[in-house]
Amino acid sequence: GKHDDAVRLAREIADGSPHHDGADQFRFQHLAQLTAIDDTANAVKVASIALSSAERCLGDSPRLANHLTDWANFYRGMLRQPDRARDLLARAETVVSACCGVVSRYMEPVLQERAWLAPELDGKGSGMLYIEQLRDLRASIYGDNSQQVEQTTIDLAAAHAQSADWARSEEH
Repeated sequence: GKHDDAVRLAREIADGSPHHDGADQFRFQHLAQLTAIDDTANAVKVASIALSSAERCLGDSPRLANHLTDWANFYRGMLRQPDRARDLLARAETVVSACCGVVSRYMEPVLQERAWLAPELDGKGSGMLYIEQLRDLRASIYGDNSQQVEQTTIDLAAAHAQSADWARSEEH
């Protein structure tokens, strides 16, 4: 209930942990989610502290990319700040490209989050590009006939159908 205390607690966690672990990020996310319910400004502060802590402790590792993607989801979904989410995803993509290459399983969550974010930034149907990229990535990693590719193909078909429905409703 005391949101300034939440920010103080986040700083204590960040300052008291010389080595980053997943539990810290979980604590930060839980704290930010609770704060975001009725205090967006302090939720942003908690998220900022968490991101700084992760970058300081993890460097440019795949784990950092995962945290950046998780926080992009938080900014998009809870805080309704799609521009900040886009920036975090760009940073995550850069990290994955540098450490693992663009054809890496670490790129999967980045592309998935981009697909969810695109309609908020660029309008309905714009996420299909990222779903197609995700399908192609999964085909190169898991094989064309994998369950992951099949699911992404289903998601792509649903996105196309939804886009067609939306276009028809705009005509009327």
